[in-house]
Amino acid sequence: MANAVHQADSGYEHSHTFTGTITHAKYPIAAGHLISQWDTRPTEGSHVHNVQGLPDQWIEDWQPDEVQQCLAASPTNFVGLMTDGRSVLKYPHHKCQITMDALHEEAERYQRLGCHENLVTFVSSHRDGLVLEYCERGQLREVIEDLSDHQKRTIAVQVVRCLVYLHGQHYIHGDLNVSNVFVTSGMIAKVGDLQGQLYRPDGSIELPAISQESAKSRHPYAGEDEFSERTDIFALGTLLYHLRYGHAPFPDLSEHTREELDEIQARYRVGQYPIDIAEAIGMDKIICHCWHSVYQSATEVLESIMALGNGDHNFGMTDTDDSATGANGTNNTESQLHARTHDLSLAGFARSPLPLSSCVLELDQIVSPSDISTSPGASQRDQEEAEEEEEVDKGERPQLRSTADVKMFEAFHFETGAFIRCFYTYFDDEHRAWIGQNTKLRKYDLLLGDIVLSLRKIPDEMAFPEAPEQITMVPLFDPAKHFVKRPQVHCLSDEFESTLIPQMHIEEARILEYLKQHPHPNIVPYHGCVIKHGRIVGIVLKRLHKTLEQRLRDSDASNLNVEILEKQLRSAIAHIHALGLAHNDLNPSNLALDESDQLAIIDWGSCKELGKELISAGTPGWIDKEYDISKQEHDLTAIDKVISWVRKNNRACRKKDIRTA
Repeated sequence: MANAVHQADSGYEHSHTFTGTITHAKYPIAAGHLISQWDTRPTEGSHVHNVQGLPDQWIEDWQPDEVQQCLAASPTNFVGLMTDGRSVLKYPHHKCQITMDALHEEAERYQRLGCHENLVTFVSSHRDGLVLEYCERGQLREVIEDLSDHQKRTIAVQVVRCLVYLHGQHYIHGDLNVSNVFVTSGMIAKVGDLQGQLYRPDGSIELPAISQESAKSRHPYAGEDEFSERTDIFALGTLLYHLRYGHAPFPDLSEHTREELDEIQARYRVGQYPIDIAEAIGMDKIICHCWHSVYQSATEVLESIMALGNGDHNFGMTDTDDSATGANGTNNTESQLHARTHDLSLAGFARSPLPLSSCVLELDQIVSPSDISTSPGASQRDQEEAEEEEEVDKGERPQLRSTADVKMFEAFHFETGAFIRCFYTYFDDEHRAWIGQNTKLRKYDLLLGDIVLSLRKIPDEMAFPEAPEQITMVPLFDPAKHFVKRPQVHCLSDEFESTLIPQMHIEEARILEYLKQHPHPNIVPYHGCVIKHGRIVGIVLKRLHKTLEQRLRDSDASNLNVEILEKQLRSAIAHIHALGLAHNDLNPSNLALDESDQLAIIDWGSCKELGKELISAGTPGWIDKEYDISKQEHDLTAIDKVISWVRKNNRACRKKDIRTA
């Protein structure tokens, strides 16, 4: 099938690349498609083909102006790549009121359902059809044979996650199969072809279905008008079977004749399934439970798949532990589920904002006025300030050896650039957090005494999140080999961010726990967390040589292999995108190199699941615009900027070397 890319509705079999004229194709009639409703009158000047399997129906050879290439076809529509190269147009074989109404109804479903990272993105309506996201790898059915077990499991999770989302919106897909799931260049699975049934919250029908599953995907005991979670889950079972084995159930039977359709449904009704439920384990058991309506929701299916584990062979063979499994085949407790998987929905981690508002303090409640100092000029303070200094000095003080023990930050006026204050943070040997500020002296003018006298201990609940039960603990670490990342307590200077410090810390730990189960050579190794007083006080990472920014600033950039750097960076980002994540803050300070210039992405504080709202993201200069939703495009834009910056520095160093020579 040379160079054929497919993105169309279900029921399509293709044997020739489309160039605008259908030369050889088969179109099996699937129940519920609008074939019988086509307007069969050809338009003047068009080439019309009568296709076997569609008696007395017309298919026009036509192509809208904005379409540069026809990619695929279904029983009712063509899909063509648009001239922008980033989107496709879904348009009818024969444009008339009936076919356009059907496409308009599909557009309405996309608009009602909104966005999800595993749902094909609806771009806009078009005079000739629908403009949709271009999924470069085409239909899932076309890539199955090239997938590893690990990739199959990842795609299975993505499809089920989308189904969970759709059901949460009171929508039943009604035709879930491997031809209605599309795959992007980054191996992200996207569910499409929205012709199902949308319900109102009270259970009444808002948008009736205009399509229905084929015989191999249709629940054998569903009535003609049943569109429910159980019918979708049955179809999901067939999809997972196809994904696992590379073909649909009953390959000896097609769905082209009424006799074959009846035989397929008859086999289902007498319990003649391709898998024996009594002997099924692992994914086979999950498939059987989908077919036998054991699962009551798509969420239960997702939990069972995640409980299989993450090994390359677990998609097919590893079984769940029956001792921790209820009658419905899913785990009874969140802690038992977590023991088997480090999925993004880690059971022990709070998923909602932490209740911190009750302990929010103004910075001045923690940090006293910082005109307490041993620097020259202290004698010029008035008596009131001196008395205040004497009172404040009675508090507890940390033992600092030098000014290098603290991290310093400076704040400047946004418009005038005038200095506002210097503030600094410190973590002592007992893992307690301290913060101080000075509104009169710049950081390079501060002496050790200035800093010590103004430091105030931060209450633990304001700095550190409570440690969940399921987390990797690091009782001991070597400072020479390990870097301990602390909470961003300097954000206590910001009224909004001060309420989020523990949440940001635990969310980064959650992401790193997940990435530890999905390692990549260019992601910083994570060892676990330091736990004190029942709280996460630090995240332990491998200590690396330099950040990319330091490497280009302090060393000869001409000997840095930019091609290898770019390859490693893009590989790591493609890896996390396939996991449904985006980093959202790539810049030279968040990229580190070892002594051999091997890249590692660090600082995962802005990493989130695709489509999730961000607490913090992006660094000015490395983004095109501000954003607050996690998206792949943020990373791709930043990569281009980083590599361009590295190449510029690389060329500058080479020119300098030439001039020196």
